[in-house]
Amino acid sequence: PFVYSGTAWVALVSTQSTVTVDVFSSNGSTTAFTLATAPASENFTFVYVSGVYQAKSTYSISSTTLTFSSDPPPGTNNIEVITYSGDLLASSSAKFSQFIQTSKQKMKNEEATIFRMAEDHSLFSK
Repeated sequence: PFVYSGTAWVALVSTQSTVTVDVFSSNGSTTAFTLATAPASENFTFVYVSGVYQAKSTYSISSTTLTFSSDPPPGTNNIEVITYSGDLLASSSAKFSQFIQTSKQKMKNEEATIFRMAEDHSLFSK
């Protein structure tokens, strides 16, 4: 995949990206679990309990510790945490943000040009 940087198309490819999957068993009372890798934030994780995706608001991340806001139900291997890290996500996010800003500016410039053209052709007569 590519994204436009404002002057050129830039590839969103990186060999520095990793995906880590942690699986835990819940005893019904433990809320904190230790991940194999530390994600940059909750935004770099997908958490499932008994196969059900958990909203980011239901847990927090601090270094390698994932803490649920309430006890997950008991079960064997019923918690799965997928952690993404590396340059791909970080650079993709930054490049996409830059792409949006550049696109907005280009649209403003084009709107101004269209308006000037309309004025020149007396579309706005008094």
